[in-house]
Amino acid sequence: MNSIIICEGLTDCLFIQYYMRNVCHWSDKSQRKNKIFKWCRELMNDSNSLLLGHNGGSSRLCEAFESVMKSNYYAQDSEIYHNVVIMTDRDDDQSEGNIINDLMFIMNQYKVININEIKSNEWCTLELSNNLGEIIKIKLLLLVVPLDTHGAIETVLLDSLSKNDEYDHHIVEKSKEFVRNVDYKNQYLKKRRHRVKAEFNVFFSIRVPEDYYTERQKIFMNFPWKDNQYIQQVFQKLNDLS
Repeated sequence: MNSIIICEGLTDCLFIQYYMRNVCHWSDKSQRKNKIFKWCRELMNDSNSLLLGHNGGSSRLCEAFESVMKSNYYAQDSEIYHNVVIMTDRDDDQSEGNIINDLMFIMNQYKVININEIKSNEWCTLELSNNLGEIIKIKLLLLVVPLDTHGAIETVLLDSLSKNDEYDHHIVEKSKEFVRNVDYKNQYLKKRRHRVKAEFNVFFSIRVPEDYYTERQKIFMNFPWKDNQYIQQVFQKLNDLS
């Protein structure tokens, strides 16, 4: 069975890639070009395939979802994405409702029928009539993170690192304090999402001031994924892809 996870950016992809590998026992197959994503990675679990990728920002999530719907509309059975996951940041109180409205608009264009109510962190079932008039069943998971507070996937990672190590907790709190105070006029960090990502980048610039990308990967690799209850809670629905 084919599954696909649509992310906002590279950090999200790397985070989910290591979660799927370490917790759900998926393995890397390849990094390849794809019509849906700018960057993507394919993972395998027995005969199941998982495509994980991003197009560079939250504004392009629905564009990628529309590409998946179009692909499924024309695809042969072996090429259909039967499980579709969309992961986005909970920037504010309107984030979940806004993306649900955008997804519903796209699904109406493709005349999707029998749509269960879409809620964050809950699988729903869609039925799509393809170009041959055949009914395709698709499971959709909208994952708005964090689950119960404003933030982003970077928030989840910082909170997890903070809870895992006392000294990291100190650096995380100081990073947040620095970001709160340094741009006191909100001249540059005008949005909540910008401040969240700034906190993340300040923390990592201290942890790994050189060779940022490679060292960030090492932190992901060495993170105790299976032992962290907070991570398990946030991403437990992804276990259903196995």
